Parts: sequence; structure tokens; C-alpha cells
Amino acid sequence: MGVHTEILSDSEIVRVCEGFNTIVILGCGTCANEALAYLKYNLISKTIQNEEEHTYKQPYAINCEMERIEDILRNKGHRVKTMIINIYGEKSVCTLNDNDLESLRKEIPSGDVILALCCSSGQMGIKRIVGSSINVLSIVEVVGTLYCHFEDKGEERLIVKEKSVVVPFSCDKEINRSG
Repeated sequence: MGVHTEILSDSEIVRVCEGFNTIVILGCGTCANEALAYLKYNLISKTIQNEEEHTYKQPYAINCEMERIEDILRNKGHRVKTMIINIYGEKSVCTLNDNDLESLRKEIPSGDVILALCCSSGQMGIKRIVGSSINVLSIVEVVGTLYCHFEDKGEERLIVKEKSVVVPFSCDKEINRSG
């Protein structure tokens, strides 16, 4: 289960970026990634090995969406930097400790504004990382929770859309009380 988000329209994202030159897009490699896989991309992750020989599942859907938004904003004249916060598939931006905060402060690119491609808890995590030195603006709407059914096919993890379920927040009480 994860928080289910829906991304703002392209025109809303462009509007949010008016007046800023350098834009940093920070994406969550967990819930937001699964939501985007459900909505658009089907592929959740691919297993990769990094320079330090760690093997982990690299978020796929969030990466695709960040590249798409980056292209839109670059075409509007913005400089854009992106980063996925997914610590080797073990932590997301909403579950950080003091050591994570310190290391991420050194890694996050500088810019005029940060666009948070994550839920509101992730946005809070980003604010804890960067402090009050920069605006952190959400480019998603939190709409519910997602039961994510997936299957592994070799090095890829795919969402099985017909077996996954979005539970809108408006239905939580009804579902919890009716079984």
C-alpha cells in the first residue's frame, strides 16, 4: 500500500514555475513511482548495479515522468536539475533519519525552487532536508491510497493494473467499516 498521487497538468506545472530560472525536481522512488507506474508507465523498476557494486531496484516510472517534465520546462527556457530520492530502494523521502538528512543536504542540486514529485509526507521530508532556504512546491495532488499488485519479470518489476486498486480518501471510512 502506498499513497496515491496524481500529477498536476502540464500547464499547471508551467504556471508554478513562472518567475524561477533554475528548477530542481525531486522525485520519490517509492509511492509516487508506483502511482506513476499505475497511471502511465506500467514498469515500476529495473534491477541495476551501481558504481559501488550495490544491486537495487531503480525507480523507472518516476524517472520517465521527471524527464518528461524536464523537457517541458527546458522548452520554456528554464534550467532544470533532477534527482530521485530512493536510497538503494530501502528508504524514501518520507522515512529519513538524521544521517540521511545530512547526506542528502550535500547531494541535492541547488536551484531557485524545488518541485516535489511526491506525496505531502515526502514534501515535508524535502523541507526537512533543505530547511527554509528554498521554496518546496508540490506538483501532485494526493488523492488516496494504492493497493499495488506487481509481478517480477527478470530484472523488471511491473504493475499489474487490473489487479491493483486505487482507494480514494473519500471511500476510506466506507471500506474500513463495511469489510
